[in-house]
Amino acid sequence: MKFLKKKPIFIVLLLASLLTGSCLVEIEYLPTRTPEPTAALPSETAVIPTFTPTLVPTAASTPIPTATPEPVTFTVGEGHDMFSIALFYGISLDELKAANPGVNPNAMGLGTVLIIPVDPLELETLFPEDPEPTLSWQGTVAIKNGALCHPAGIGGVYCLAEVVNMGEEPLENVSVLFQLFDQDGRISAEMTEFAPLNILGLDVSLPVIAYFSEGMPEGGIVEALIDFWLPTMPENDRYVQAEVISQQIELDQEALLAKVSGEIAVPLEDRELASLWLLVVAYDQEGNPVGVRRWEADLPLTDLNEIPFETFVYSLAGAIDSIELLVEARLQNP
Repeated sequence: MKFLKKKPIFIVLLLASLLTGSCLVEIEYLPTRTPEPTAALPSETAVIPTFTPTLVPTAASTPIPTATPEPVTFTVGEGHDMFSIALFYGISLDELKAANPGVNPNAMGLGTVLIIPVDPLELETLFPEDPEPTLSWQGTVAIKNGALCHPAGIGGVYCLAEVVNMGEEPLENVSVLFQLFDQDGRISAEMTEFAPLNILGLDVSLPVIAYFSEGMPEGGIVEALIDFWLPTMPENDRYVQAEVISQQIELDQEALLAKVSGEIAVPLEDRELASLWLLVVAYDQEGNPVGVRRWEADLPLTDLNEIPFETFVYSLAGAIDSIELLVEARLQNP
């Protein structure tokens, strides 16, 4: 006989009651036993650790000190001028002057050492060997016969110095430094003035004039030094050759005043004139300049073949012996 593995309890009780003949009694079921929950073991979930990489410090390399290149210098020799030196090194004259503030461009003695503001490494690339400029321009400008001062009618003194081009090329923007010294040799006043014309041609001299309102100190002297000049640029097309084609000069009885008139001719150009100047210079019997006057044409001009002019020049000291006329015509920029 097979036994049930599990017998429901209410069937057993029902059979017992039928056998005993007693009434059916409602039986309260015993509470079922709720199995106590068992603590669930955590599932073994693989946790992959993450690592934050730590940079291992590397030994900092100490830079090897490099030798600072020596600055580029140039020693002035015979016939060297600052403009040509700047041109040779491919820099401007202003850059060269700024690098050598204590050097007078027009009074450089032999052996003067100039600082050349260029990169030494670039210079080695351009000039593998020690460069020596080949200077094609050898221009000089000088003071002729020193400077003279004359009392002015309004007080003070006018001082004149004549500059002359002794070089091989025309010069431009010539200026003169005038210095007044007292009897103890101290500078009492100084002034820089430009020549009355922009261009100083070959074998041409121009007077430069300065006015000192304080006058000449008692027992003092005047000195004039070339302050600055530039050679005209190659293939210069800013100026055109003009000439005086007729002139009349009339002196007063004392030869202290000269009336100068005439005509100027300018070659026809596609560009208009920017300026037309006539310089009248009066000289005494010894050849010293005693009067200067610059006449300027009213622009624009309709006829360039016959441009009339009329002006006056006064003597600052003594009779006028001769008159020289110089003309300069500058064209408009293209």
